[in-house]
Parts: sequence; structure tokens; C-alpha cells
Amino acid sequence: MRLPPGVYDLCRFSNDMFKRLHKSHNVIKNSLTAVRSLVVQCSLDPSPFDSELLAHSMKGIKAQDPKRAPKTKRLPITIWSLERCRSVVCSTDLSETIPFHAMVVGVHGLFRASEIVSKPPYGACLLRKHVTVLHDRVIIHLIRSKTDSYDQGVDITLYANYGPLCPVRHITAAMSAAPSQDPEDAVFQSPKGTPLTYKSFQASIKCFCIRAGIGSANYSTHSLRIGGATSLMALGYSAENIMVLGRWKSLAYADYIRLCNDLPQRVSQTLGKATGGARPNSASCGYSLDEFANFNSSNIAGFTPFCA
Repeated sequence: MRLPPGVYDLCRFSNDMFKRLHKSHNVIKNSLTAVRSLVVQCSLDPSPFDSELLAHSMKGIKAQDPKRAPKTKRLPITIWSLERCRSVVCSTDLSETIPFHAMVVGVHGLFRASEIVSKPPYGACLLRKHVTVLHDRVIIHLIRSKTDSYDQGVDITLYANYGPLCPVRHITAAMSAAPSQDPEDAVFQSPKGTPLTYKSFQASIKCFCIRAGIGSANYSTHSLRIGGATSLMALGYSAENIMVLGRWKSLAYADYIRLCNDLPQRVSQTLGKATGGARPNSASCGYSLDEFANFNSSNIAGFTPFCA
């Protein structure tokens, strides 16, 4: 390839790698990145790499790439699923209680796992000194998050609800049970006093889901953030409120909401039952609390929104 390459040179290069050399989309993309770096180092014009034509060409290669693994749709761990998981956690085993405490905090705060557990090099493990516990709330200071481009930090306040899944109760329990009480140590710790790692946290989530009978294949740490958004939508909170609570800067939050497309109708019916003195027998969307807890990778296709 001659330097500097033109747009058509780059398109021919990428298509030849794909069709003749049978390289994957990722390999071709990395190769183009390497060539771009060379062009920049030689003080040449890198604009052809940003062309719309090359972007469309790479998009076509990605769509045809047989090596591209299909994305699995992560399922939500809602507050109802969380309640089911609570029943299978061994209350005397620190290696189980600490991850569950983190799960409760993750759902209530719509946290990304990298914001509360150790996930180097990108995460910022939540430390004890970043948590302020008051009588009815807890203030969590995130020193870094995905939408905080300049690392200015943000404070998240979680209020006590005094129930079995109270976030204040669970985060204080995690801090009290931690082997190391130093302010510089992690909030969520392993039995050895080391920070709870992302890998260990994910394994615990899958284990709890299996034991609770709600599956495991499509559950991950991000299911907590998805589950928090889904729970709020199911309980009638507006999209604007969910965006604020989840710290979304765009409409990306919509991809996190599952199974609640008919929410306005469900909320209206629920309010109607409440004023009539009858206790509603479903959380929302026509599903019972047990059904909400039972969503899993094997049966989710069988659930359809209820229409009166």
C-alpha cells in the first residue's frame, strides 16, 4: 500500500484481507489502525481513514464476518429476581454475603460493576472513604465513571427503605463484615480482605441465579444496571427519571429496559385497582412477582406483554 493511502486504497485493502486472506473484521480493523498510526507519524493526511465510504465498507465486512460471535442479550436482575436470589445466599459465608450486598447496591444505584468492584485497568474500585453513612441514607462518591469524561466525580445518594433489600442496610453490612476496616480499603472485600474482583463478582451472580432457579447463561454484572432500569420502569417511573438516576447522557438507557413496552396501560390499571380498594396481583406488565423473578434465558421468549 502506497503512502498516503486514498479512500479507495483502504477499501481495496480491507476487502482483499477479508475475501482473499479470510481475515476477521477485528484483524482488519486493527490493521487499519496500525496504518493510520504510521500515516500520522509521517505527518501525512489521515482523513481517508475517517471517510464514510470506508466506514460503510467495514460495516459490510462486519455483517458478513463468519467469525463474529453473535451478541447475547443480557437479561435483567430485577428487584424481584434479587429477592429470589436472597433466599439462596448462605448468611454465614462471607464469600456469598459480600457479593450479594454488592448486587443489592448495584440494582438500587444502577451502578456499573466497574464502579463498585475491582476491574483494572479501567475501573475505580469503591473505597470505604468514599462512602458516607447517615441515619436514613448513604452517599456514595464515584471518583470515576463512564460518562464522567473529566473524572470530576459524582455523588450518588441511596435512601433506606427498611426492607430486606434496603441498600443502606446492605452496604453497611458489607462494611461492617469487611476483614479490613482501613478507609483506603475496598467496601466490598473477599474473606481475605482483598477487593472483590469483577471476575469473582460475575461468578457469584451466575451461581446465585442458578441456585435460585432463574438461569445463568445471559446474566452478568451488567444485569444489575439493566435490572435497576427495568424495575423502575415497571414501577411507573418516567424515562426522564430513569435517565437521571442511571446517569445516562443519551437515549442509550432505552436498550436497558426489558418487557415493559405497555407500561402506561399497566400503570393506569394498577392505579385504578388501588383506588377501588383491591390489591393489585401483579407488579406491572401483567406479570406476577413470581413471574418477574422467574425470567431467564430459557423461558423469556415465552413471556408476552399482557393486554386487557
